[in-house]
Amino acid sequence: MHTHSHIQRSKGQNAVAKAAYISASKLVYKTTCHETGEEISITFDFTQKQGVIYSKIFVPEGFEDAAWLQDREQLWNGAEAREKERILGLHQK
Repeated sequence: MHTHSHIQRSKGQNAVAKAAYISASKLVYKTTCHETGEEISITFDFTQKQGVIYSKIFVPEGFEDAAWLQDREQLWNGAEAREKERILGLHQK
């Protein structure tokens, strides 16, 4: 099965929330407030969502030992951090 799911940043969506929803799991989004520098944690809990029979992260061959790739919370927090860096980099140019 292959699926595409778009994240609409204009609506305040992020990858951690989307991953929690799709997998019917509980994930914590960790970020830093750009105004105060304070660390923020937001919990997305979709464990009560019905209809998810199976959820797995498939890791590319050769990366099986990269534990962070197999940890949904680490993977998607990392993706969010890179996206935030990319966006900030675009604004600084």
